[in-house]
Amino acid sequence: LLSVFKEKSLSVFHSVAVKAVTTSSTSKQTMFPASLLCAISGYSLTDNSYAVAWIRQPSGKAMECIFYIWGGGTFYLNNALKNKFSFRRDMSSSTSIITGQNLQIEDTAVYYCARRPQ
Repeated sequence: LLSVFKEKSLSVFHSVAVKAVTTSSTSKQTMFPASLLCAISGYSLTDNSYAVAWIRQPSGKAMECIFYIWGGGTFYLNNALKNKFSFRRDMSSSTSIITGQNLQIEDTAVYYCARRPQ
């Protein structure tokens, strides 16, 4: 699926390195930012000519598409990650938001918000 994005011109709006923090040396509990926000500019979130995508790349590994949504609402969610992330769009602020849950150390990665043309 990511190869589809590589073939198109992908515009990255924002990227952020997200690292898990263990609460103590004896604890297995990890903490991540609750949500990542991406401000969209240059087009409307309802424009069906584009999809907003969330992609991640763990250190030393290939990129993987987590989620994308077209302006009209058609979306793709990576089945392997469906219990780890939820998504929403705030049309009033032109923002795409990804929220993590059940995240573990292996979810440490650089997370990208990107635009893909149709």
